[in-house]
Amino acid sequence: MSDETQQPQTQQVPQDAPAAPPAWAPPVAAPPLAPPPRPVEYVPAPTGPNWSLVIVGVVLMAVAAGVVANQVSGFQVAQLQTVGPGALIGIGLLCALIGILGMARRRHRS
Repeated sequence: MSDETQQPQTQQVPQDAPAAPPAWAPPVAAPPLAPPPRPVEYVPAPTGPNWSLVIVGVVLMAVAAGVVANQVSGFQVAQLQTVGPGALIGIGLLCALIGILGMARRRHRS
């Protein structure tokens, strides 16, 4: 046999075999300990009605009564084309103001 036909035998390593860490790798340090968790503070259950929800419900019932009165008897509350856009803007600003006040109150309590 000639030297060209004889090839040194190499050992086959499967692809998913774990690779050995290099000898020059620095030791792995343990991760720092996490601080202990803070105790959970529970918010007390509400003791009374949600007045903002009650007010919204009363306003929506008044609007519904106006719509029913308009359809049944021809009663005109106001022209929606002239009052509607301003009313929607006013309601949106009022909701934004209530939200800002709620965020400010929550921030002061913490």
